Amino acid sequence: MPNDFSLDANCKALWRLENGALTVDSKGGNTLTNSGVDEDTIDYKEGACSGVWLLANSDYMNIAHADLDAGMPLTVGYNSFSICSHFKINTGGIPQVIFSKGAIPVDEEYFGVEVSYIGSPFFQNRLLIRNNSSGSFQSYSLNFNLLTDNWYHFGITFNGNDDFAYRIRVWDEEADLLLGERTGVFTQCPDITAADYLFGKKFNNTTYLDGKLDETVMFNRIISAAEIDQIRAGTYGGGPPSAGKFGALSGKLIPPEQAVGLYTEL
Repeated sequence: MPNDFSLDANCKALWRLENGALTVDSKGGNTLTNSGVDEDTIDYKEGACSGVWLLANSDYMNIAHADLDAGMPLTVGYNSFSICSHFKINTGGIPQVIFSKGAIPVDEEYFGVEVSYIGSPFFQNRLLIRNNSSGSFQSYSLNFNLLTDNWYHFGITFNGNDDFAYRIRVWDEEADLLLGERTGVFTQCPDITAADYLFGKKFNNTTYLDGKLDETVMFNRIISAAEIDQIRAGTYGGGPPSAGKFGALSGKLIPPEQAVGLYTEL
């Protein structure tokens, strides 16, 4: 049974990358513009198709900031967010970009999910933040040997409205194995308000993706590790527990003092 995001008001975009509808946002109105990305109806993780980005052709997809729906992540007032996606790379030994937003030449604010190369292929969920007032730059990664032609799934969360905490969680989908998770805290938050969403490309046109993506979903809240795993497995079917006297975790009622901080709703 596929994921059902219809009940989650904080799920703001869902690109399923389906045959004949590669660019369509199934949750909102954030239809992407396609620059060369092809369909693959044989090798996919969800539905019946995936998107194929080729470095040799400088393929990418994008949507302008002005065309994003209200409440989309990395826009004014919505700096807490989560992003999940299935992905694989075709080529190792080169830096690649899965998703990026920012780095307008004037302010150089940036958030990116990237694949980096350090001696052998490593997947690096790389949160890149620049601040034009301080000039500071931060990146955090979860490093492991990333195989080519192998499906993975990542979930990344970032709390931009409170303590700037992040989570990086990655599964090897071929081995059905959790490769690892990293959590920590940034010292700042990106103020990104006017840049395009870019899939498979960095703002400066020097770094692209050579690989595939499937079912990319974005929330303007912080989802839990359990929710990331449900999305990966195709069993997600709701949203955060409703506010009230008790929070919910794994089907059990828990006292409100324990529920604090489990979920952040915007």
